[in-house]
Amino acid sequence: MNYLEVVIEGIAQPNNRQYLNSYFYREFKKAEKTEFFEPDEFFNGCLMVIDYWIEDIKRQVWERKKELYNMRSMAKAGQLTYDNLEGKTIEEKREDTIKYCNEWLDNETPDGFNGVTYYCNLFQISKYRISHVSYTELMDIKFAISKAMNKANNPDKPKKEPKQTEGKKGRPSAKYKPIESYLTENPAYKNINEIAAILKNQYSGKKAADLKTMVEALTNLNIWKKTNETEVYLMLKTDFNYKESDKNYFAAKNVNSDAFKMQIQKLITK
Repeated sequence: MNYLEVVIEGIAQPNNRQYLNSYFYREFKKAEKTEFFEPDEFFNGCLMVIDYWIEDIKRQVWERKKELYNMRSMAKAGQLTYDNLEGKTIEEKREDTIKYCNEWLDNETPDGFNGVTYYCNLFQISKYRISHVSYTELMDIKFAISKAMNKANNPDKPKKEPKQTEGKKGRPSAKYKPIESYLTENPAYKNINEIAAILKNQYSGKKAADLKTMVEALTNLNIWKKTNETEVYLMLKTDFNYKESDKNYFAAKNVNSDAFKMQIQKLITK
């Protein structure tokens, strides 16, 4: 099975791209009928392609991160030289370099730094059908594959639609499927980067404060592994416009209070 071609065809053709989960489910049914594929075998093959591309983006981020760490270390050790001091002393230039590196490292995201985004280049491998793909797009594709796999593994399971809530002035707001359902139904999501992408894509209409409460709720319920508040803050602040004052948000919450538990229930259950 040419999993690479299956995935590329899914994202290169506009109609397939619009209905990705249906596309992958349809391709599985073909493979099941003609080559007797099992669901896990087929969909995990597709997921391996996506994971390889995700790792390529992570590699680019890591390479840049090493450059920044090395540059900062050399500046601190007084080992950097400059062709143009721009009217500053060598010490001032080194301090500027340290500040520059810190700003980038403090604004790291799953796909880049400080507003700079890295992509996976697919131009040649796709035979010029796709130029590149972003981390967010890859997470969308991964979600579609996982959704199709869940459908294939549970063919008789009734489909549950998320409840619709009322927005401002009585208008229906966007439908939000509980984050807990995404994680339990789609075991392909394994780490904080991927869960952050789900939060960004599936809960973009929620307020930042609600999202932060949700992150802490998920952590306390062991739906994702425990991570420190600073890591969560750095991971999500770009996507949700966190402010510097939000860093202590988690510490300020009494996670054992009845009010907090009620808020958890509203955020992660129907």
